Amino acid sequence: RSTQVSMSAESGASIYYTLDGSTPTSASTVYSAPITLSDTTTVKAIAIKDGVSSTLTSRTYTKQSGNGGGNDVN
Repeated sequence: RSTQVSMSAESGASIYYTLDGSTPTSASTVYSAPITLSDTTTVKAIAIKDGVSSTLTSRTYTKQSGNGGGNDVN
């Protein structure tokens, strides 16, 4: 099961991201379309507009086990 991650920033800003845990810079991958993740991954991103960088955003997406639902034991 995969997850699609979408990001947005204010008009005129470019989003740069990494998937390897490193801190993104203006030399990182430019976000242009939703990212498909199939394993547990930490996405780190910044937005840059007019040479000014936003604060770092970091989110970890955890791969869900493939056993579907199940019964909770109380």
